[in-house]
Amino acid sequence: LIEKTAHRRGIGADAAIGIVTSASFALGIAVISMRRGFRQNVEGVLFGNILGVTNGDLLAIGGVTAAIGIALFIGYKQLLFTTFDPDLARIYGIRGDWVDTIFALALAAMIAVSMHIVGVTLIAAAIVIPPSTARLLTHSFSRLLPLSAGLGAFYGFGGMLLSYVTDIASGAAIVLLAASIFAAVYAITGARRMLATHSHPALSSRRPHTHLAPSDILPSD
Repeated sequence: LIEKTAHRRGIGADAAIGIVTSASFALGIAVISMRRGFRQNVEGVLFGNILGVTNGDLLAIGGVTAAIGIALFIGYKQLLFTTFDPDLARIYGIRGDWVDTIFALALAAMIAVSMHIVGVTLIAAAIVIPPSTARLLTHSFSRLLPLSAGLGAFYGFGGMLLSYVTDIASGAAIVLLAASIFAAVYAITGARRMLATHSHPALSSRRPHTHLAPSDILPSD
């Protein structure tokens, strides 16, 4: 829905995300408010409740994770090609709209199954921070994906442990741990870049970019 709203009528992606997510959140609150225990349910949805996670939730998370992993393995080149040059990908016969739709559905599924742990107010940060941290550590797309997944798993386990020790909401603990590590990596990599710039002034005009080989994105015959 976000993809269609953003592209069909010229509405920006940021505006589409804000409109659709706000409306979806309001609809969810309206549905929950019709049930008993409204206050407890809303607090769990907003801020996460690790104690309320059931075996069914764990199975759902495992199933969605496995499905996304298989989809990435199968459609890695198509996703990479569409991300970096959608026009050229279209020339090679890759349906960028289908790739975007599948990616959006995968993201929505992961948000739905992990909402009870992180909470809807912090789910965006939990999704964005791991790849943002990985982006500071590597400029290779082939290393970016596994590094992002590894950081996400570390933040999840570490945040749940922090939540247990400090008795704070699991979602807040996960995001605080992730944000702290991101801030540390940001400061360290920034300092290293400044030192490199002072040592080699020619580097000041260069910007980091993602390294890609032609074989990484060109579809095989």
